[in-house]
Amino acid sequence: MKKFFLSILFVISCIVFGSSQVLERSVLCKSVQNNEPVTETVNYLVGEKAYCWIKLSNAPIGQSISVEWYNSDAKVYTSKLKISYASMRTYTYKTVHSEGNWKAVIKSASGLELQTLEFAVGSSFFSKNEKKDNKANNNTVSSTSTLPTKKKEIKPRVIEKDELPRALVLTPENFDPKRKYPVLIALPFTGGSGNDYMNKYMSVWNSDLENKNAGFQAYMRELYPDAKQRNTNAFILILTSGKGSSADHSASGFAKAINRYDNHIQYNLSKIPYADLSKVYLTGFSLGGDIAWALTNKYPNQFKGAILAGTRCSATNLSNMNDLKENDVRFFMAMGENELAARKQGMSYAKNSLSKYEVKYQYYVIPNAAHNSIDEEGFKHALKYVFD
Repeated sequence: MKKFFLSILFVISCIVFGSSQVLERSVLCKSVQNNEPVTETVNYLVGEKAYCWIKLSNAPIGQSISVEWYNSDAKVYTSKLKISYASMRTYTYKTVHSEGNWKAVIKSASGLELQTLEFAVGSSFFSKNEKKDNKANNNTVSSTSTLPTKKKEIKPRVIEKDELPRALVLTPENFDPKRKYPVLIALPFTGGSGNDYMNKYMSVWNSDLENKNAGFQAYMRELYPDAKQRNTNAFILILTSGKGSSADHSASGFAKAINRYDNHIQYNLSKIPYADLSKVYLTGFSLGGDIAWALTNKYPNQFKGAILAGTRCSATNLSNMNDLKENDVRFFMAMGENELAARKQGMSYAKNSLSKYEVKYQYYVIPNAAHNSIDEEGFKHALKYVFD
């Protein structure tokens, strides 16, 4: 009987230790150097080595974890990794010899599935034209080299007609029309325009362009008191036309609002030769924040970041999260402490999605506020964060 209870205790301890492992992080990459992943990816060529890098904490010393390699759901190999330290980095690799959808399944000592990493293997990820270009340029691609890439020029999508009046463009002091400036675009909220949204932050603000520019430039002097720093971080501000309305709240109305302001933004960007199209940022409160979130999710290669406040973040596109991470897109998200539960839940889901895919963001709770935009100091911090 004593042996029986000892056996039971041994089994229980194995289960507990097996489940106590903490998989802090795991990635697929092209190689590992100094125990760190190099060139994280989910695309490989036939014949390449797919590395699975793992970081553990609170792991049971002396036990092991396993990585099971699958090709089209058929297990082809299992790697065993011994746990030598409670906190450690380790890795294994598999040479992939066939095309298709692959995955690496990481399991604890007790067989508990900790993480599944999916990836694709192809004979070539080049088009015929790209192959010709590489041959002409004497670019040899080996199984261990990084695939050569050419940075694409970002251009606004061609919009021949904009149903809204032209947006108002504000320029920084010492404006140079030959220079390319980052762009901040202010979107409307329900019952208000982009101009109304920015009213909260500009110190001098009148209806004519000259005084609006003066207000914008005064704000920039507050944001960057040092003249050299102010010039280095200068950007242009676009105040979108039109106001949001309750008609934009339905599913069909919201879809139309996204399309309307997408067209509005593209049309106006095409008319601004001094806009740096690789650094376009959106900002909005409530409906405007929802539109900013939707457009940044939909076009992760065009928008570099967004400042959002009091929004549900309704249109989360998980299929583009990896692109958001790869392009280093940043979000600053703010929510009133006493906001409606539905808005809090929506933004919480968005935050969790960003965290899961390791997209950069900061979250700010507006103290003692319900449905409010960011306070002045919070907005200054947000600008510096997303523009950094």
